[in-house]
Amino acid sequence: MKKLSYIIGLTLLLTCLLSCSDDFLENNLRESFILSDTLFLTSNQTDVNVDVQLPVTSDAGFSIFIQPKWLSFNSMYGELTNSHALLSFRIETDKTANGYQTQYGLIGLDVESGGLYSFTVAYNYVPPASLKIDGIVTDAEFNQLTGIMAVTTRSPNSVVIYRPEEKKSDIIQLEKTPKCISLSEDGRSAVIGFAEKSVGYLLIDDSQINIDIPIDCIPWDITLGENGWSYIAPEAALFENLRSLNLTTGEMITGTTWGLEYGNTTIKKINSKPYLFGSRMNCSPSGILIYDIKTGAVNDSITYYHTHLGPFIVSEDGAKVYTQDGYVYDMPAINGLYNSDILAPAGRMQSDTPFFSTFEELKADGSIFGVVLYNYLDENSFPIDQFSIYTLNKIRTFNAAPVYVIENGKGKIYPTKPQFIFADKEGVKLYVIKNIIPVYNKDYWTIETIQLN
Repeated sequence: MKKLSYIIGLTLLLTCLLSCSDDFLENNLRESFILSDTLFLTSNQTDVNVDVQLPVTSDAGFSIFIQPKWLSFNSMYGELTNSHALLSFRIETDKTANGYQTQYGLIGLDVESGGLYSFTVAYNYVPPASLKIDGIVTDAEFNQLTGIMAVTTRSPNSVVIYRPEEKKSDIIQLEKTPKCISLSEDGRSAVIGFAEKSVGYLLIDDSQINIDIPIDCIPWDITLGENGWSYIAPEAALFENLRSLNLTTGEMITGTTWGLEYGNTTIKKINSKPYLFGSRMNCSPSGILIYDIKTGAVNDSITYYHTHLGPFIVSEDGAKVYTQDGYVYDMPAINGLYNSDILAPAGRMQSDTPFFSTFEELKADGSIFGVVLYNYLDENSFPIDQFSIYTLNKIRTFNAAPVYVIENGKGKIYPTKPQFIFADKEGVKLYVIKNIIPVYNKDYWTIETIQLN
């Protein structure tokens, strides 16, 4: 009996409450409006002032009745002026989520005699890029000695001379489209191969092309040597010999060895030694080609080994070669002969995804960095793995930050892919030239600085 009375009493109480609630809503019914625009915020902002236009016909006071926890308003009240509300607030970054995901919230304004108005606010943490590069990057080199980076671009045609430590950049406008660039070992000059039959030479401090020399081929790759000599690997589908170009006299010498060299050969000067190291990118195997440049022009006695490399890097001391497949080779004997044997690797970088698109050696702390060419776990992720040059064990992994791009008035985050990586001589920073990942088919090039310590 007691239980029945309790249930009846509870039912009557709820009925009264519901009736009271209905009366309250009828007497306090407010129109609600959701604005279609989204306010985009980033971690580059702290104190924000924003003007919001509301669809009202008369000015009135307003109050803020809803807000994300990560926004702190200077005042919760204000006055409309010509239908505009000026909002001032601070982004409380310590209350935002970690990572690069977009956080959404709602800002609501209660306008006196005018209804409730709300709109979406979106926040992204975006590390600021060290430098936004205008155009499409075609090549880049970095000189650790001087701390100077040279980046060539097309659309527009230019050379960007960047000094990361000073956060200073100079742009040299070019009349021709640059295809490849090579810095001198002292970092004070550079040679540029253009996307036509031409080569340019510049002194970094002059910030202009000092010499423009016509040649008989389009350069695929170019390397600056000593005593005014440069070396050009032609762009071609089949057999093509290396060119030796004297930048002082304009003399060009074409090699005569037939059958070893192909077009689209990548060439690099071995540091502090009179040799070039190359591999043919459109052949299988790509082979090892070592050129003798003791007398200036390339000697026709080329050292060849029948070993596949793909993209590669030669160690700073010229003793090791790191390759696309993660294999590491000792520098073979330079004998000027055709060696048909396939070299045995000295080891392989220990990684779950041991295929790399580009490398950087950091001799200061005994490391080699490689950008993963293909990630089996996530095909749109291109991490940078760090390995010991002594054990080849992986030390750690870095990821290039995404970029935040405004398109059609709206912000969007895009993941990025490192295309070139360079380390400073102290071994504390990694400079990453990156673009939006290929699946989006967009060009938005930036340089990011990753702290290694």
